Amino acid sequence: MKFVLSAAFNDPGHLIPLAAAAEECGFAAMSFPDHVVHPEKLGGMVEHRGRDYAFERLEMSPAPPARIPIWVGGISDPALRRAARHDGWLSDLQTSAEIAACIAKLRAYRSEQGRSGEPFDVMASASDAFTLDGYRRLGEAGVTHVLTLPWVFYHGDTRELDLKLDGMRRFAEDVLTRLG
Repeated sequence: MKFVLSAAFNDPGHLIPLAAAAEECGFAAMSFPDHVVHPEKLGGMVEHRGRDYAFERLEMSPAPPARIPIWVGGISDPALRRAARHDGWLSDLQTSAEIAACIAKLRAYRSEQGRSGEPFDVMASASDAFTLDGYRRLGEAGVTHVLTLPWVFYHGDTRELDLKLDGMRRFAEDVLTRLG
């Protein structure tokens, strides 16, 4: 299982030190909130005018060298069906049991689509898994990535960079090194 540091709701000035600490502590990735530009269109000029949002012509350059996996979030049946058609699913903040139930639905939907043998990732944020055993149970249920704000476990919802960094280091020592 991989652990991903959530950069959501952080002071933009904290992002570089948090990214450096995430790498130092052994987090697999860092998650940034962003709008989606369809990966198949990367490498050239794109624009979008949709029902929910629009953007003028822009270009992401250089284009990624390989296809970018598409992960879909949501917990409704239509959202889970949509996720099952792609490469991964992002949970909401849910209990471990709710996450496991969604994973079971995803597996059934992927089987219906003939995709059960293909790789599929699950990034979960569990509201009740804060221990090594809790994280292990998530892994057994099919979670491949845990999205976390590790400083919350040690310092609450702090805005102080030094407390965030301390919480990350403590989480790495208490969890990441023990789960290997």
